Amino acid sequence: MKTFIKSNPAADLGYEVVVVNDDGTTNSINVLGVKDGYIHLPQNPSGREWVTVQKVEKHEGELELIPREKRILGQRNDSPTKVTQKTTWVDVLTEDELKIFNELKSKAEKRLKRKAIEDELATLTKRLQELNDEEGE
Repeated sequence: MKTFIKSNPAADLGYEVVVVNDDGTTNSINVLGVKDGYIHLPQNPSGREWVTVQKVEKHEGELELIPREKRILGQRNDSPTKVTQKTTWVDVLTEDELKIFNELKSKAEKRLKRKAIEDELATLTKRLQELNDEEGE
């Protein structure tokens, strides 16, 4: 099942929601309203309530509405009281892999530090050379 919003001058507010069922049948529903550049959609299988006019026009008057989970702003009743620890890819390494990873990380950090010092040394050497050239003139 797919849901589209289409520009239709014959519709009451200029837009309609078209639901294409798996068997190929279509069902057209008028939108609830258009206000401040937003289109208020009727209840539809995609679960979307609003879409911008600009987005529809950008897709040449026909935009597929991809199903989306409804967002709730603010404190949610079903949210956990504590922050749950996320598992990262480093957490699933074996001891040998972790040892290799830490060695590589240490080498890379040393190289970065060395490169930063070398760059700073090159800059200071260049400045010193410029000062020496100015004194020699």
